[in-house]
Amino acid sequence: MTAGTEAKRAARAHFMFNMVGVLWMIPLFGVFAGFIDKITPGDANDPVYTLYHLALFHSMFNLTNICIQVPFVKQLAQLATKMVREKEGAPEEANTSLTKRPICRKRVRSISPKQSVRSRAWPNSLK
Repeated sequence: MTAGTEAKRAARAHFMFNMVGVLWMIPLFGVFAGFIDKITPGDANDPVYTLYHLALFHSMFNLTNICIQVPFVKQLAQLATKMVREKEGAPEEANTSLTKRPICRKRVRSISPKQSVRSRAWPNSLK
């Protein structure tokens, strides 16, 4: 892998975060799926509503996982740091903090809603 140390640590922390989420979800899967089925309209077996059930399940899983694991972010970061060590003799990575980067703001000309609609019309319908 050619990524820097911080990228490798972030990837490791992301992997561990997801694995912990899967581990707590396995025993609660039936209860969680039943809850999602109750609060989502339509039958989960109907192809029209299946995607709604799946999307809500995924969103609720992510939100619940975040709420459960937020208190342990510091420990997760420490573990990822221990698992992915700096290479001996490697140059220090540049600080890419967003607060130290110059802010580049381009001025964007505003357009009226009429111009916006006209620009999305078919070329032949423009007058």
